[in-house]
Amino acid sequence: SVKPPSATVTATGGGTIGYGTLPSGVTATPGADSVTFTGAASVAAYEQLLQSITLTSGSAGIVTVTLTVFDDQGKSSVPTSTSVTVLGVP
Repeated sequence: SVKPPSATVTATGGGTIGYGTLPSGVTATPGADSVTFTGAASVAAYEQLLQSITLTSGSAGIVTVTLTVFDDQGKSSVPTSTSVTVLGVP
């Protein structure tokens, strides 16, 4: 069955995921330490949305941010991750 494309961003180790303006037709569903974006939009619109991702953390430490993209057949990309070191918190 055909599903709308989606992308999931997860923060492991604490922190809150933020994002910019949602493209038309895309919704955001927050989860525990994650947010999933779902809906029909162009690749460029998803790229712009994913480039707007921010991470806010209330404590120092290392947070791993992982991104997984799913196509309209439900097949996932290879997840990509990056580690963010949160140094000082005002």
